[in-house]
Amino acid sequence: MTWKQAVLEAIQRLCERKGEEIFDFRTLCDEELQQIIEDTQTRGITPKKSVQRFLQDLREEGVIEFLDNQGTYKLL
Repeated sequence: MTWKQAVLEAIQRLCERKGEEIFDFRTLCDEELQQIIEDTQTRGITPKKSVQRFLQDLREEGVIEFLDNQGTYKLL
């Protein structure tokens, strides 16, 4: 699985557990980073930076929206 796919699936799992479309970067990493690493079968040197990069890609594609400078997003 690609990192982008794994990040999107992690967002979807997190939002489903919370029962809302709003999530933040810190919670995503705290609760889902290990699963992302397992899904991609790679860790890399800076996995949190990789998550940030793919969040940016998903924002540019209109899949998520950045809500504030505190790392809060909305799954669209």
